[in-house]
Amino acid sequence: MQLKDILSNAHDQLRFAETKHASNLAFNGVLIFGFIRLLLLPGTETSTSILLVTTLAILCCGYSSVTSIRSFFPNTDNTPKKNQTIQGPNLVYFDHLGRLSEDEFLRLYYQKSNICEKEMLEIDKDMANQIIVISQIASNKFRLFSEAVIFTISATLLGSVFLVLIIASRA
Repeated sequence: MQLKDILSNAHDQLRFAETKHASNLAFNGVLIFGFIRLLLLPGTETSTSILLVTTLAILCCGYSSVTSIRSFFPNTDNTPKKNQTIQGPNLVYFDHLGRLSEDEFLRLYYQKSNICEKEMLEIDKDMANQIIVISQIASNKFRLFSEAVIFTISATLLGSVFLVLIIASRA
């Protein structure tokens, strides 16, 4: 596998993460619209419990949306994230790549590719830098997505409670 293939894979992971955040934003928008629409239906009793559940659900959607929007403003700090040592790093997996320094990545790449480091070109260092930076951004986006999804799921569950309360108030 060549450096350009690893770079392409990192770009693909970045696009996938951005697509997930865009979908999350759209879904949260639909949820918020639905909650407000149901709340404003004629004949809907707005008891304290219904308002509380609706407010919590909308706040969860809002927090999830803000988290997804935050992901579109990536931190391009170019220092490797070394939270933990990786045993046998996978040079195709973006989360592992984001934790390596440029020199570590190139050393491992040449070692695994059976290429002599003396054959390294200046463009290799540039590509390695881009691979590391894009991998860090993608990793951060996936972490933010995991956080946002927790709140979207919470809002969805609160929406179920909201519907039960509305049905019970009409009975």
